[in-house]
Amino acid sequence: MVSIIMRCLRPYAAFLVLFALPACKGAEGKGGEVEDPPVPVQTEPVALETARVVVTATGTVEGRSDVSVVAEAPGKIKKVLFELGDEVKEGQALLKLDKKVQRLAVQQARAQIEQAKAASELADLHRERMQGLLDEGSASQSEIDKVNMEAKSASASLTMAKVALGQANHALSTTNVTSPITGTVTLKMATRGQMLAAGMPVAQVTDLTSLKVTVGLTEREISDLTVGMKVEVSSPVNPDVRSGGTIAAIGLKAIGPTRAFPVEVWIEEPDPRLHPGMTVNLRIFVAEIEDVIMAHVNDVFEDEAGTYVWVVDGSRAVRRDVATGRRLDEKVMITSGLAQGERMVVKGGDLLRDGAAVTDTAAGKPPSASGG
Repeated sequence: MVSIIMRCLRPYAAFLVLFALPACKGAEGKGGEVEDPPVPVQTEPVALETARVVVTATGTVEGRSDVSVVAEAPGKIKKVLFELGDEVKEGQALLKLDKKVQRLAVQQARAQIEQAKAASELADLHRERMQGLLDEGSASQSEIDKVNMEAKSASASLTMAKVALGQANHALSTTNVTSPITGTVTLKMATRGQMLAAGMPVAQVTDLTSLKVTVGLTEREISDLTVGMKVEVSSPVNPDVRSGGTIAAIGLKAIGPTRAFPVEVWIEEPDPRLHPGMTVNLRIFVAEIEDVIMAHVNDVFEDEAGTYVWVVDGSRAVRRDVATGRRLDEKVMITSGLAQGERMVVKGGDLLRDGAAVTDTAAGKPPSASGG
């Protein structure tokens, strides 16, 4: 029975084989090898453009003048004359200390001066008498040397007492703690009745009319910068907060493990919403380079043989070795290897091999503004 069925199917099998042969021939490439289906890619025409060289950085806002107000003399705070956020002038009193201790110190210093004067006058009289005895031959030279030293010591004690009085008077004058600069009180660290030690901070005063940002930049980045260049300062939190700045100083020595060079930017008329401690973005416009070819970094590849991009010639992918220049944001300059008007692959390049068949999905579409 089986043999009868097989004899009946033989004509149909032969027909199927004959029908399939043309289809197999159509899937073969040159040399009889079966070719992969075309790879869908997207291309854009290579065009000349103007590249803007921009150095970007992130930093923290500081006051150009930012000082700690400290008590020069110890004492108890009798009165606080400022509040957080107050505008203060240079020399304006911020605190008044109890002056009792300082007044007593002045009185004590004056008393010590009187005591030292009396001792000095007595030593001078003793020296004069001993000098007369020496002239009469009733005293030895060693005795006159001794009284001379006593007189010098008494004179030195008088000088020290006068210095102590000067210090006591200065301490009395500093019982009014004043602001060393004109600015805004940005920190308050004093309360009425508080005991202060000499050198203890009581407030922070910042000149908010002029701010600064210091950032660390690489050797490559500072090579394009000069003092006086304009800087755009913006807030990453609030895009509406923008101010103009100027490069005021460029460090001459790299610091830290990152080998960064400090660059100081001054903001002369800051947005009133900018405050010390805030994070800001800096954009420094260095130069414009005309008539260059730029490619997105994702469209440029590297292997052991070098750097390359993919272009489409007809319906085939062609590897094109290129030389690259500086990187600007997410693009890199192509200095050689590409010509204006060629179609460069901007999507699907990671799936290609040299000579592969491709289908350009961008064919017939207007060129895009950028690759990637």
